[in-house]
Amino acid sequence: MLGTAITAVVYSTGGKSGQTPVAFQTGTPIPTQTGVPLISASPDPGDQESSQPSTDPSDEFDSPTADAFDWSSLNNSDTDPTPFTQDSLLPQTFTDSQNITYTLEAAGEKKCVQSTMSQSVQKVLNQYSCKEAMTGSYLVDSSVDKVTTNNNILVSIQIWPFPDAATADKAEKALAKVSSKQFSIWCPTSGPGAAPCNSQNYYNAATWWSLQSDYRYVVEATAVYTNMTQDTSVAYKWEKTATSEAVKEAGPQVYADDLD
Repeated sequence: MLGTAITAVVYSTGGKSGQTPVAFQTGTPIPTQTGVPLISASPDPGDQESSQPSTDPSDEFDSPTADAFDWSSLNNSDTDPTPFTQDSLLPQTFTDSQNITYTLEAAGEKKCVQSTMSQSVQKVLNQYSCKEAMTGSYLVDSSVDKVTTNNNILVSIQIWPFPDAATADKAEKALAKVSSKQFSIWCPTSGPGAAPCNSQNYYNAATWWSLQSDYRYVVEATAVYTNMTQDTSVAYKWEKTATSEAVKEAGPQVYADDLD
């Protein structure tokens, strides 16, 4: 994957937007918070991540005679073969550096710009003509893992396509610089994962976001505990590793890897 990942812990607000593969909750969105987040942390050089496509063919294909996938095709909408579907852009599961596995609970295509985003985020996405988003909602796989502090974590992913890699890179850098990094979050329509999208308490919850440009896409992930704890120490410990892995795993490489 190309690009850099940028992370910070923030307080932000979410929209009352349910999400399933085939249906979404309806209702009045939670109003957008316009102020600067109560807590923010500038990216630490040690937190920044860079990921490049493998240059070793053995890392990409099992057979030395297989036709190599043209990774450069993902840099432009004219050549990108990736279908804009949840199966092509969202992994069914991912496992973070703490060996916690997250499972896809709901997904679907939505409009790129949402009223529950901060005005500064909306401005950037409109500036770069972002029209659509593939969204996914993940929860800790209860059959495999358990986050023992503050119950479960919702990881909300948004994947925004742009015409080319250069535009995606510019959009990511602009988003990283905005004063209020308030992104929309997406939740399942029922169960514990729905709570953050259905409660005003999300205004004050401790959340962590990660952002990465990935070929002609920008991938954003936000994590929040389903009980919306305000304890920022758990955001650093658990939410950070979840979103850092989410932006690495989601994106067009899901489709490309399936071609192996």
